[in-house]
Amino acid sequence: MNDVIVDLKEISKIYQMGPVEIRAVDNIGLQIKKGSFCSIAGASGAGKSTLLHLIGCLDSPTSGEVKINGHNLGEMKDADLTKFRKENVGFVFQFFNLIPTLTAMENVLVPAMFDKDQKVKRAEELLEKVGMGHRMEHHPNELSGGERQRVAIARALINDPPIILADEPTGNLDSETGSEIIELFKALNTQGKTIILVTHEKDIANFANRVIIIKDGRLQDG
Repeated sequence: MNDVIVDLKEISKIYQMGPVEIRAVDNIGLQIKKGSFCSIAGASGAGKSTLLHLIGCLDSPTSGEVKINGHNLGEMKDADLTKFRKENVGFVFQFFNLIPTLTAMENVLVPAMFDKDQKVKRAEELLEKVGMGHRMEHHPNELSGGERQRVAIARALINDPPIILADEPTGNLDSETGSEIIELFKALNTQGKTIILVTHEKDIANFANRVIIIKDGRLQDG
């Protein structure tokens, strides 16, 4: 079990919409090994993003157990969970989620919180690594979609987390730029990062070494 970094046991996430019960995630069990590159694929509304949010400590299950890197998230207090998420998980989103008033460099430093002064050099190195060294002082509105996503990836890496979660990271990009972003994820994976990527695009899903299919909140494969 030492090589398992994500361990989900019978997890469900249920939303109550008036008298209607929505089972966004329905009794899922899943293990993902350290160093994997996995995609979670399915149609819109299948439960992909909900599952990713549960893995990333952004939400808690209605029932079941979530263990990340050997830690049971259900046993943690909020402050401990926040610290754990900061140290263990980096997020990349479809719409980049960059702060428009901050430069690329400043956006990368946001998750560093109180360590910003100590992490300026690392932020510079990460921006160089993702091909954005020449755009450090530019604001998001001065960057293309692909450039914004590269900044977002650098931001996800600032605390050196072992897990990178990407929610439709190519969904707002053209196909060529999307392929370049996937190549970045593949390179990070070869360097030891566990990559878990959500997508509704079959071509993007197939870049991963393992494809997990979800439909109506239930796993179909993987």
